[in-house]
Amino acid sequence: MRFLIFLFTLFNLPFTFGQNLESAKKSWEKNPADSSINNIREFFASGEFSGHFRNYFMSTLNDKDLSDHYANAIGGSIKFNSGNWKGFEFGLKAIYTFNAFSSDLNGIYSDGQPAKWEMELFDIQDPGNKFNLARLEELYIGFRRKRFLLEIGRMNIDEDPLLKRRDGRMMSFVYQGLWNRIELNKHSHVYNGFINGVAPRGMTRWFSLNEAIGITNNGLLNDSTKMDYHESAHTHGMLVNGVVYEQQNIVKVQVWNYYLLHLHNTIWTQADFKANKLGVGIQYVAQFADPYQNKLAEMNQYFDPDKPSHSVALQLKYQLNQKLQVRAAHLYITDNGRFLFPREMTRENFYTSIPRSWMDGLGNSHVSLLDIQYYPSKKLKKDFSFDLIGQYVNSPVIEDLRMNKYGTPDYFQLNVSLTYKFSKKLNGLSLNLLYVYRYSDIPDSMSLAKEYYKVNFHHLNLIIEFLF
Repeated sequence: MRFLIFLFTLFNLPFTFGQNLESAKKSWEKNPADSSINNIREFFASGEFSGHFRNYFMSTLNDKDLSDHYANAIGGSIKFNSGNWKGFEFGLKAIYTFNAFSSDLNGIYSDGQPAKWEMELFDIQDPGNKFNLARLEELYIGFRRKRFLLEIGRMNIDEDPLLKRRDGRMMSFVYQGLWNRIELNKHSHVYNGFINGVAPRGMTRWFSLNEAIGITNNGLLNDSTKMDYHESAHTHGMLVNGVVYEQQNIVKVQVWNYYLLHLHNTIWTQADFKANKLGVGIQYVAQFADPYQNKLAEMNQYFDPDKPSHSVALQLKYQLNQKLQVRAAHLYITDNGRFLFPREMTRENFYTSIPRSWMDGLGNSHVSLLDIQYYPSKKLKKDFSFDLIGQYVNSPVIEDLRMNKYGTPDYFQLNVSLTYKFSKKLNGLSLNLLYVYRYSDIPDSMSLAKEYYKVNFHHLNLIIEFLF
């Protein structure tokens, strides 16, 4: 019966248009300086507006007597980019969301079980707020001259592997600070940045990094003691440096360093190669604690100073024909320590990372993935796609919290997604459907309550969006 209600609700959604929250172009791909601009009036008059509308329906059916939830969000954004005058430019973007209808997301009026993912469509810090949900998404000043770009303020960075928007909700990850891109030549780029603020996904407020890190679940130190690292490290920002070499979709090599002051340092290296129908990739990620972590009590440490983390991932892709591609990947996080990166700042981009399944908090783990991408029409290959992903996560026992921060058991996850982008008179409109099923043969020591939004659930997303 619950599943019938689930389907009934889906097919009776109001048909409200929405759009992909990511910008159509990267900031450095915009028009160069315009020599015809002579004053500040023309500087703004030569700018352009863009934006989106989005309708997002989400629903989760949890196991047995655990609460089920649903929500429908409607929202959009409007963005203004000025012209480029003597290298200078300006950007401003505002975003808004409304709760059209939903279950009791915070659980106050039902059984006390909040809706983990449905709340993220709105504001997880104020789940009862249905209408006053708005955020200043971007406000920056930029300078671009030939192969040089510098932006200061609040901006959409959206760069692999750890500063991604991840716009699978209504409000995504956006960052505050300074960002620089230098094009050394046609194939090589250097990135430098300092991030001192973030607007997390599923929240309407901006935070300093010290305020943001640890707002959500801190995990457990042991069965009886909760971790409490929120605002304990007094971090002032994150320094980012990256080098990327890419040549015509044949080879891409990238090395990134992310230093979170007083927390840890992450070195991300990745190489991807393609020859004819075959693609191969390798990722190696190393993490080390900042010495400041030694000064903190164990329950206040974000990263164990005695347990550096090492992760290795491999990927193999094969293009069978113009309609079908198969991808296989495997990740191994060693037993030295856990892979950790603040959930309030991003979601990681391992080859095995997929929507609703991320590797944060795991050590001594193996993750395997098989992905089949199908394009039903040769003419609509970029606009019509079907993706079937199977993932298996082999994690440490749930009692081993030093290697399994959130006590997650082994599980199998199936993701089925369908994307269709309309054309001609409906150009700009797209439909995205994502279905997720996660199964686990849970251990006897795991209670039903601990399964909630963790294993044994059905999860559905339907997004109708319009970009202008």
